[in-house]
Amino acid sequence: SASLASAGDGYGEIISHLRINAASAGDVVYHNGTDWRGALANDENKSNGLLGVALADTGPIGVGGPVLIRGMVRLGAGHITDTSGDEGDPLYLSTTDGHVQFAVPGSSNFARIVGYCMDETNDIIYFNPGTTFVEVS
Repeated sequence: SASLASAGDGYGEIISHLRINAASAGDVVYHNGTDWRGALANDENKSNGLLGVALADTGPIGVGGPVLIRGMVRLGAGHITDTSGDEGDPLYLSTTDGHVQFAVPGSSNFARIVGYCMDETNDIIYFNPGTTFVEVS
């Protein structure tokens, strides 16, 4: 099996056509049409489109990816922001830039399941973002 020893280590579906911008390896990112940036549950534009996990830090202009769009990945340390869940539980996009959480985001945020916790201690998740999102009233 592939090693997931460091933040941004992952395997599965990986694309490399756009630059990672203002993000670090292991951050959950969104495709903004030009590049990849940190995803956020409290901004519709940063939560409702194509999501991925940066497998490298911000790259030079004109150099694409790599970004994992589905598969097993190790997020940055502490990127599961709460401890209210267990292995196997769904994870939602967080209101902390590039992070995920067990708890459904609160009022006026966008609830979107991005995957499932595999190893909470090491921030390893199965990343498989849902195609629907709901604004929490």
